[in-house]
Amino acid sequence: MTRPVALFVAALTLAAAAVGFALSQAASADGPGTKRLAYLYISGRGATARAWYQGAPPSGTPVQDALDKFIADGYQFAAISSGGLPSQVLTGGVPSLSPGDASFDAAFVILLQR
Repeated sequence: MTRPVALFVAALTLAAAAVGFALSQAASADGPGTKRLAYLYISGRGATARAWYQGAPPSGTPVQDALDKFIADGYQFAAISSGGLPSQVLTGGVPSLSPGDASFDAAFVILLQR
């Protein structure tokens, strides 16, 4: 074999081995190597704050109960996003709301992963 042909065959063999290795390491959708995400939507203040997630009751659950449930299932914190929504709509004008205002409800989205 000439040198260019030998290099081509070696490169082709190496590429085939790399593809075979990558395919053997790919996780299936149900396999143990897959990551799971949990999405929690939280609204309210203090002791009245409630969490909603897939499978939660329609009225939501206390935030600490929801966090305890997911931690017990092996989930860990991944990300959080916060914002706020006015708890009442005023007609005839734009309300001036600040985060400390009693009519301002905090809203959070927490992502957990396992």
